[in-house]
Amino acid sequence: MIRRAAPLALALALALALLAAGCAASPEIGGSQADHVCGLRPMQELPVTLERNVPLVPGTIGGAPVTLVLDTGADTVLLTAAAARRLGLADSRTIRTITGAGGSSRNYGAQLRDFRIGSLAVPNHTVAVLPRDLPHVGATTPDGLLGVTVLSAFDIDLDLPRGRLTLYGGWLCQGMEGPPWTGAYTPIPAEVSGNGRLSIVVMIDGTPMRALLDTGAQVSVIAADAAARAGVGEQALSASIPAIVQGTGPETVAARVHRFREVQVGNDIFRGPTMMVAERLTQGADVILGMDYLSRRRIWLSFARQRIYVATP
Repeated sequence: MIRRAAPLALALALALALLAAGCAASPEIGGSQADHVCGLRPMQELPVTLERNVPLVPGTIGGAPVTLVLDTGADTVLLTAAAARRLGLADSRTIRTITGAGGSSRNYGAQLRDFRIGSLAVPNHTVAVLPRDLPHVGATTPDGLLGVTVLSAFDIDLDLPRGRLTLYGGWLCQGMEGPPWTGAYTPIPAEVSGNGRLSIVVMIDGTPMRALLDTGAQVSVIAADAAARAGVGEQALSASIPAIVQGTGPETVAARVHRFREVQVGNDIFRGPTMMVAERLTQGADVILGMDYLSRRRIWLSFARQRIYVATP
């Protein structure tokens, strides 16, 4: 879970280059909709491996394989210093600030070249480099994070129960609604932040909350003031089990483990969830909706339509 304002030039370069490859985007970028046949089509399907509830996807940089955390809560692509050295990436002579759980850190940037997700080529650009390794997940040490500067160029079929991620591209037809699924689903309005991340309104114990969809979070986290609005008093919280939240920041964050009655996402109800209660969330949301919920559902993410669609279990 990281937060960093992506440079406008980078965001536009990514959008335009991916659009040229046929990815979903607004018709105003790169030409009129009349010049294209509308409709979405699958551009790339990737396997997703769940290790300790962390979704890992494969890629290549300069032809060398990399393993990245699929992170819808990350603004951009981030690499560890060890991965940048192994891949021989040049120092971009720029300083990047990374802000996430555990505070902010200033790190150098590296010039990313020949980055591919499956057969899809991502434009060369500068990425932030984390000075330390990411935590081990099973026998794997991830090389970095795959964030929304790349993911938001597509409509995404995130089918974690079946271990697959499908990126859809094309032009949205007028009045197009819903994913190309045969089964039932629930549409939910979403907001796209200036950093490109999706958030929705969920109900926690009957109280509406703004929730960030974050596949980079192993468990869901709620801010202490939001938990209080949901009826969790100081006495109940102090009696809860203490825990530690670790993110990309240099510090750990103290938290408490509390079991809520339910989380309702659209018509879908997640009963008896255990969530981390932290003092505050740097992502500007009440809740980080993590993999304890997301890994059990098939979800379609549409950045262009500002909607998510949750398949009926």
